[in-house]
Amino acid sequence: MYKFIKKYLVIATFVVVLILCVWFSNNYQIYYIIGPSMEPTIKQNSFILADVKSDAGYGDIIVIDFGDGEEKQAKRIIGLSHDVVIVADYVYINGVKYKSSRCDFNNCIDGEYVLNENEYFVIGDNYIESKDSRFWGPITEEQILGVKQ
Repeated sequence: MYKFIKKYLVIATFVVVLILCVWFSNNYQIYYIIGPSMEPTIKQNSFILADVKSDAGYGDIIVIDFGDGEEKQAKRIIGLSHDVVIVADYVYINGVKYKSSRCDFNNCIDGEYVLNENEYFVIGDNYIESKDSRFWGPITEEQILGVKQ
């Protein structure tokens, strides 16, 4: 009787682990982040876990794919659809200055963006080292691979 129970416990454990692995691989992805643009929040050369089915919102850290074969990048969302973003000496979201966004170097392109549906404005936490929407403009929802967990 004991061998019978032990055998089915091993099988049940294997099935549960298999189901969890399939669920995890369908909902989460691990990404390797190389650059310093999100320091100190995410250290250079770190792995992060991203939820591939989660909706992104203000303040979320997302993983971006530019489709150019380069490494994936992590950035923080500071602007959503229909927001007005002005890049000048600082970044302003709907008229409010965003913290830590000073543009006193050559990585910002001045301009005003009215974000369309499914567009996002993103910035690195390490704003001095970050190439982000201040440089290349808004990103689209299709470029978002996942939301950091």
